[in-house]
Amino acid sequence: MWSNPVLAALLGLVILTANPYLRAIKKDIAMNATSSRFFDEIAKLMTNAAGAAQGVRKEVDTLVQAQVERVLNNLDMVKREEFEVVRAMAEKARLENEALEKRIAALEMSLKPAAN
Repeated sequence: MWSNPVLAALLGLVILTANPYLRAIKKDIAMNATSSRFFDEIAKLMTNAAGAAQGVRKEVDTLVQAQVERVLNNLDMVKREEFEVVRAMAEKARLENEALEKRIAALEMSLKPAAN
């Protein structure tokens, strides 16, 4: 009947506490048995509500994460893994460039004495 378990649990709690039968308990029923049963029902409802709240929290987390990913994709942001790959490629290119500069400088030095 209820699609949202939190609302169903809260409605059950309201119905349970607002029920005139529970408010006007007959005097011939032992108080301990009645209060024990009442608190057992409350404990069950709270347990169900806590479980439902955790489920809702996970669902909200998933929805928020999907929304953030969608916004970041619209902003043309790169993922961390892609950034790290490009960074490693740039570092390798820089090292190769430095090595080539040293090699060119050494070749130029070897050509200078020959030109004199």
